[in-house]
Amino acid sequence: MNNKYCSLTTFKDYEFEEPRENCIVCGSKKIVYWDNVRSMPIVRCTCCGVKFVNPLPSDKCIRKLYDGGLLRWSSIVEYEQNRKKYFIFYLKWLKDANPHGKKLLDIGCGIGTFMKMATDYMGWISVGLEISRTDIGIARKRDLKVIHIDKVKQLSIDFDFCTMLDFLEHVKDPNYYLRIAYRALNKNGLLLIDTGDTGGLAGKISKTKNPFFKNEGHFVFYDKKSIVRLLDSSGFEVIEILDESIIKDISLIRKVFLLLISRPNMFVLAKKR
Repeated sequence: MNNKYCSLTTFKDYEFEEPRENCIVCGSKKIVYWDNVRSMPIVRCTCCGVKFVNPLPSDKCIRKLYDGGLLRWSSIVEYEQNRKKYFIFYLKWLKDANPHGKKLLDIGCGIGTFMKMATDYMGWISVGLEISRTDIGIARKRDLKVIHIDKVKQLSIDFDFCTMLDFLEHVKDPNYYLRIAYRALNKNGLLLIDTGDTGGLAGKISKTKNPFFKNEGHFVFYDKKSIVRLLDSSGFEVIEILDESIIKDISLIRKVFLLLISRPNMFVLAKKR
């Protein structure tokens, strides 16, 4: 364990890199301390607005964290019940945007639930990319094609759709995964991202009281400005940004809570230039 940074976290098995001097999205050196979460410092880039844990966990630490896969946090039944209506919405959104698309790449596919729904509901050909060997094993038992991230060179190209669902907040180098998506997509291919929105009034008032900051494994935090900046620099044009209130029935009390404390996740649809 890197004793230099062990005092920064409540997770005793975490190891950390050296602190970053540059923003992980835009490369700017204009990063400033913002707040602490789980005893780990978070910085904010004053150029693009992204926030991230700094120092970030080591690659070894992240692999250990995710190797247990979905079952570390939820049962398969509970997960699929909670996510089904979201996945149906994503499939319809993608289908409406490109009625002729038939090939899907799901980056961070987990156990492959979204891929399976894309095949069962839409008849699409689905391929997944995943780091957790446990989740890959479960997905393959469901007859799904999933490639480990270490073997990304085996990934084919010419996909119509690429999805990153509850994914970008977990990775230290979002530009790397967007390069993978860009290369894999065909001309005008579509990218759909689901991640937390930590901006707006909630981000200014509540800061890390937002539950999104407290989830284990969340290391990078976006708002609309930073996600647009990230996508633009990676060769994507944002088509539309929605939030999860379009799916969930939210009461007036809940809407006030979201305004002041915790903004809903944002759904971002973009196309390859």
